[in-house]
Amino acid sequence: MNAPSWALLKGWCAVEAARRLHPEDYARRHRQASYQMTLDGARFAPVRLVYELGLGAPYPPRDNFGKSFESLAKDMEAQGWQRITDTDPAFEVLYAAFATECTRLDPKGTPGCFHHPSDPRIGRVFMVPQGI
Repeated sequence: MNAPSWALLKGWCAVEAARRLHPEDYARRHRQASYQMTLDGARFAPVRLVYELGLGAPYPPRDNFGKSFESLAKDMEAQGWQRITDTDPAFEVLYAAFATECTRLDPKGTPGCFHHPSDPRIGRVFMVPQGI
């Protein structure tokens, strides 16, 4: 699998694990959500949360690792998601919000997102609800 697919799948697994293992914290984050978490673990724009948007998606974490990014993206698009790449006009707005969030460090002092060594835009794909 290519880098975007691994990040998307890893992010989805992280969301599912948080929901299962820390339900109170997960619920609190949903109630106070100023950002939506994307499937690659990034956060951007104040819209509905990824779990809410992804209900019904046939990708429980144990099954994700056999899915290519193209297959996952097509299925998500069929469920009402839109793929935003660096050629899309909306990319810069989403990336700016995402990059702002990435500058924040967690309690351990690490950034809250994945980074490409030379350019964090390389391979970055946002999956967002249609019409955003």
